[in-house]
Amino acid sequence: MNTFTLSIAAGIGASVLGASFAHAATAIVSVHAAAPQVIVVEVQTAATNEAGGTATKPDLLDLTLSKWLVNSRVALGISRMSTPYDEQKALTNASPNLFPVTVRHKIYLRLDNPLVQGQPYTIITPYGATRLAFDNRATWCESIKVNQTGYSKLASSRFANFGAYLGDAGSLKLPAGSRYEVIDQRSGRVVLGGEARYIKDDTAIAGASSGEHVYRLRLDQLAEGGPYFVSVPGCGRSRSFAVGDDASRKIAYVSARGMYHQRCGTALKDRIVYFADRGGYIGPSPESQAYPQGAAKFLSWGATTTQGKYADVYAFASLFATDGVKKQAYINAVSQYADFSLGLNPLGRSFVTGLGTDTPQSPAHLDSYFTKYGLADGAGGDPHVKAIGNVPGIVVYGPTEGRSGAAYQTAVSNKLYPAWDKLPGLRRWGDGWSLINSNEFSTWETMVWNAAMHGFLYNASQDPEATSTPAECDGATCAETKPNACVIEPARFATPRAAPGTRVYGFSGINSYGACTTKVAQLSCEMP
Repeated sequence: MNTFTLSIAAGIGASVLGASFAHAATAIVSVHAAAPQVIVVEVQTAATNEAGGTATKPDLLDLTLSKWLVNSRVALGISRMSTPYDEQKALTNASPNLFPVTVRHKIYLRLDNPLVQGQPYTIITPYGATRLAFDNRATWCESIKVNQTGYSKLASSRFANFGAYLGDAGSLKLPAGSRYEVIDQRSGRVVLGGEARYIKDDTAIAGASSGEHVYRLRLDQLAEGGPYFVSVPGCGRSRSFAVGDDASRKIAYVSARGMYHQRCGTALKDRIVYFADRGGYIGPSPESQAYPQGAAKFLSWGATTTQGKYADVYAFASLFATDGVKKQAYINAVSQYADFSLGLNPLGRSFVTGLGTDTPQSPAHLDSYFTKYGLADGAGGDPHVKAIGNVPGIVVYGPTEGRSGAAYQTAVSNKLYPAWDKLPGLRRWGDGWSLINSNEFSTWETMVWNAAMHGFLYNASQDPEATSTPAECDGATCAETKPNACVIEPARFATPRAAPGTRVYGFSGINSYGACTTKVAQLSCEMP
């Protein structure tokens, strides 16, 4: 098994700042790996109230090299990437309005030797100490990108990517011959292995670039099941994922549910096959790209996360195909496009609320503005609206090449480091609701296209027909027996006692976000 060796594509240590100017960090939130000789310490700074414009700048950090020690040795090099992680409600009583933004900073520490299986690493930083017990099967490696929910069983071509990006230090180039393994998470058994294959130098800044040297880790022969994870010896493991209908059903369901929450009330065969065989109108087929984003010409307003727009031509072409090989190639393209917004992208994160491990925290969505924090909307008298998180199934716009100069947007985008225009195109994104061009969405621009794509990959007709199961009542309270249903609480409801032999039904105990509220919790009794 070959060991990864490193060659740095850009200078390390470009963002070193003096301690007297450093921002107060609230916590070290994680420590993980990025490459065989690179440890990542992720630091979260306290939320700052940003006015945007020239008043908003990246947080200052103390990156004095001598203050970052690994096992009592000064790190060989240090670099940084900072990304807004969350944005709280605007402070509208101030003039100008202020936007509370929380930023997480990945600090990359380059070591003089590769990480060793089972070895403990004690890391001393200006923001406290932490410890990493390196394990190929337990230590997360951010450079291994997978679909964080799961791959379609319909595809005969599936893959993960390995691509390391160290912020202002650029990328790492890894030699051919490096190995990877796929592990069954429950049994610990190695179920697949192979050699990482170099795809391309994607380190450009302009256009739809990842900033990485990209390697492909083939998953074609992986059987339906899971959860699995990919392990690169000396680097660590990926997020967990599955293969098959269980994952596809969840993706299709959450995508359709997202559309539900936003509800308001010519023969093309020849042209479809033409584009499917020659690449869609927006760019080449996903198999030939470093990452299967589709968009190569217009990185704005959801073009980088709405893969359903590019997959539809392949989905329709598969219906027309009579050649089995061509039909499978079309299905593969749809499946590969579906992987991008769910984690197989340069940032290694999901851009869909409710799906994946690393999901959007702050979509620009008014309903989520309330459900996230559990605050009443002021329209009714119910004080018991619970915090249940963001509405699921929202596909945010994701990375965009350009950005707005409006103060409320630069309150988030100016916190990025390296600066927006210095980042590769597919890394220009921050998690904050006021950064509209990154975190807004619409049903017609992003959601409906992907809902249709995931619906193509999962045959919902095989599901059992939906039925209504009556609740059982044994006194003054009634509880629906199905999972995640409401419990009628006697402290909040004057519910009638059920007579013997009476069945009690929840007329509607759940609102459209899955939350229990007094406004919709009604009871009706029916004699048998």
